[in-house]
Amino acid sequence: MLLEEEALYCSFTYELHPLKSNNSNSALWKTLEVLKSNPYNYRHDLLRHGICVPINCPKVTKKYDPHQELVNCYNGKFSHLGLSGNITNLRCDTKDPKYPVDWLDVIVAEHIIKHKGTKAYDKFTKSTWGRVLAAYSVPRNWNRLKTVNSSPDIERLRCIQGVRFYNMVLVILTHTVMSLFLTVPVTNTKFTENTTWLRHLGTGPNWNHVVGQEYLQCRKNWWTNLLYINNYIDPENMVS
Repeated sequence: MLLEEEALYCSFTYELHPLKSNNSNSALWKTLEVLKSNPYNYRHDLLRHGICVPINCPKVTKKYDPHQELVNCYNGKFSHLGLSGNITNLRCDTKDPKYPVDWLDVIVAEHIIKHKGTKAYDKFTKSTWGRVLAAYSVPRNWNRLKTVNSSPDIERLRCIQGVRFYNMVLVILTHTVMSLFLTVPVTNTKFTENTTWLRHLGTGPNWNHVVGQEYLQCRKNWWTNLLYINNYIDPENMVS
């Protein structure tokens, strides 16, 4: 936010009513009463405002609990019209992040860095200079060194090779099942982003209200996406 440390943006509903001293004698209030008596009319007595507090209400000093001071500020703005009011649905944001980085954010970041690094390495080793340097790669040469070629001795131990085969089948099946749980966050990039780092990528008016709400829903119902049952379990709070 532009005001840095002094930044405070609040959105709220200001519900108008006549000043107690004027009761219902205000001409403006009488007009508002006529309008709101019809359910098809817009409620002009409910003002939905979003303000930069240091500019619009500079006397507000309680940054983390500004409710009463905002009420006083707005009552002062409308007192000359014979009106006052009360504030509801108050939401405020500062430059400070509302949701700190947690362990899941760190795990996802580490996985992304590792994944991107592997792709970059593979791309590099396909180039001319990459192939030259890869000749001195310890992991690559170690894999070649430990590879066992076919020989008469290996043929005599074919039954052991059969055991290795079935072990490999079990490993592949196990990894197939595990991939269902481990690759969902990778394949569903939007889900992973909303669950972790999206809330850290911006600030400003209503950011925490919109993006933060999505983050909370993702953290609450992540398991429904994992099991592909998000259309059936709590669909009102479905993770996008």
